[in-house]
Amino acid sequence: MLFEDHISPYQYTIQTAICQCRNKISARLSRRKGQSPNQILWPPAGVAVEYTANALTNAGSIEVTASFTGDTANYNAIADMTATLTIEKAVPSYTVPEGLTATAGQALDEIELPDGWSWAEGSLTLNEGGECTVTAIYTPEDTDNYQTVAVEITVNVLPAGLPVWAVVLIVLGCAAVVAVVIVLIVRGKKKQA
Repeated sequence: MLFEDHISPYQYTIQTAICQCRNKISARLSRRKGQSPNQILWPPAGVAVEYTANALTNAGSIEVTASFTGDTANYNAIADMTATLTIEKAVPSYTVPEGLTATAGQALDEIELPDGWSWAEGSLTLNEGGECTVTAIYTPEDTDNYQTVAVEITVNVLPAGLPVWAVVLIVLGCAAVVAVVIVLIVRGKKKQA
């Protein structure tokens, strides 16, 4: 049977199999970060359960012991049971960075990300223009209780500008053309005079 406690503000997923003839209860206990360390099992009617060593409130594991008392007319006595209670790291809330741009030839490490974010492959060079999908990692402040998250992010890669030597040649070429034009204008005026 699968029991879910919808009465409290906490969510527990507990699987409990009860076999009256064999006198066994087996349980798989799980709880998320921030949930109450109080009652976890929902026992059968007439059976009470008391837990010891059930004080874990951060991610991790702890051995919990359950002692059963109650309805011996309908149920055989149940021996104390121990189970491992595990609180898993939660997935943090985050906002995916948007509107990122780079220039072709630029490494990811050169593109600034918001606090908590880093590139999975920071040395990767973006060589082609257009949209590029790359992986970024979000690391929350509380890594003891929250997972790091890998997220695919789109970077708009702009074509690279002209290299410096090409700009110099263009400037020198333009200067030479301007000089020729000036010479022709001056010669034309001398002929007219």
